[in-house]
Amino acid sequence: MIALLAIGTVRFFSKSNEYRYVRVELTGREWWYGAIDPPPWLASEIGVGDTELEPNGAVSAEVVSYDAYPQGDEKVKFYPVIKLKGSYDRRSQQFIYKGLPVAVGGRIAIDLSGKKLLGIITHVSDEPITLPEESLRIRAIWRNRDPWIVAALKPGLTAINAGTGEEIARVLSVATQVPTTEIISYVYGGAVVFNKDPQKRDVVLELEIRAQSIGGVWSYAGHQKVKLGESLWVYTDTVDIEGIEITGLYPLENEE
Repeated sequence: MIALLAIGTVRFFSKSNEYRYVRVELTGREWWYGAIDPPPWLASEIGVGDTELEPNGAVSAEVVSYDAYPQGDEKVKFYPVIKLKGSYDRRSQQFIYKGLPVAVGGRIAIDLSGKKLLGIITHVSDEPITLPEESLRIRAIWRNRDPWIVAALKPGLTAINAGTGEEIARVLSVATQVPTTEIISYVYGGAVVFNKDPQKRDVVLELEIRAQSIGGVWSYAGHQKVKLGESLWVYTDTVDIEGIEITGLYPLENEE
């Protein structure tokens, strides 16, 4: 009798076969090790339509879209959007998936046809998650670059979202100038010497990027803030453009 009462109470306070969409930043280890990036080969293993199945064969999770941003040095940032099947607990007013509440900042583990995805939830919604996007034109400076790097920088270099195949950045123009900062050298005896390497150049770049609004802030490649004075990393097909300083920023449609 007590058991039946308990089952009835659970059913009364919980609604089964509810669905939610979550956007997840994937990590490469169990959550308690911290947000370590997953291996780069995962980009070719995840596909829209991949599913997790319950023992009875019912679908409990499905990948509906995903972004993948190469970060250089064989690193990739992954952000899949996943449709979850679970239940809604009326008492706690929480959506429950595999016995755990689903909330922004919470951990999640999903098994997709033998592939285990681990990550941190960044968004939760009743509807499919699509982040607002806008094309922006930026001017930036890349300081004290070696000549072989300068030679490799050409208009037309692109960066790609490996999840969608879409272009997210393109180099529009490249110009060079004498470095505006000096290199600090320390010599024997503690003396400090300021000098400039005659071979190095500051590179002034113009790029078109595709930014997403995350928490009211325009962001590039999932997590990089797009603001004046911020540093930006753009990983193109041939050159990793790392740590450029944004000096100009405006929407393409407002360009004069």
